Amino acid sequence: MPRDVGCPICGRRFFPHSLPIHLPQCKKKQDVIEVPCQWCDLEFPRAELAAHERKCRERKCRDRLEGSTAPTTGDHRIACRACGRKFNPDRIAKHQSICRKISGEKKEASVVWSTPERLLRTPERLLRAPVRPTKNEATEVRQAPVRRTKKEASVVTQAPAPVGWQEKSRATRALVRDAKRVHRAQEAGVPLSEIRPSQASEDAYAALVADFVPCPHCHRTFAPQTAERHIPKCATTAHRPQGPPRHMRRR
Repeated sequence: MPRDVGCPICGRRFFPHSLPIHLPQCKKKQDVIEVPCQWCDLEFPRAELAAHERKCRERKCRDRLEGSTAPTTGDHRIACRACGRKFNPDRIAKHQSICRKISGEKKEASVVWSTPERLLRTPERLLRAPVRPTKNEATEVRQAPVRRTKKEASVVTQAPAPVGWQEKSRATRALVRDAKRVHRAQEAGVPLSEIRPSQASEDAYAALVADFVPCPHCHRTFAPQTAERHIPKCATTAHRPQGPPRHMRRR
């Protein structure tokens, strides 16, 4: 036979002679704990919650919903309005606010359309039941060709051969060594205007940008993949950024 006795309010276990001391303190504590309303989620002291629920406007609008967050007989926990799980009065407010957001997000994300499907859905089809596009229709949307002028196509296709990773690695190390040399010279008091880049660093920089493609519109240089995206957009740009000086442009 167990020697401890459970508290009818909080459910904790106590010795028989300690329970009469605990009950008044537990009742006083439970009365001031703020519990969320099961309909409007506003928090009220537990002693005032019953009076609020009788006047709650949200309750009148949700009478058709099933379930209740009122504590059951012999159980001090309160059920969540969204999932029905039970929690202690001091934890139900935090859980219920998060649980309602999660359940709402799942309902909204029940139907997900990919980009080809969204493009194929016209305003008239929005009023009908959603219909999945066929495989051929989705492929046509994905493989829409990008039209370029002959001049733009020739510029992109005539890009220099890509530079190997070993050559880029050697060039990067050479630039780092030259940057350290410039830093040591500055620490020694040499003005930056008197420090000239070494020939090795100039050759390294030229190797890094050897495969860059110049834009025929703004005269700036870009990596091959970036140039493919930039050149068609730059051709229709009204206000282009100022490019490098004429004597520094790559031909």
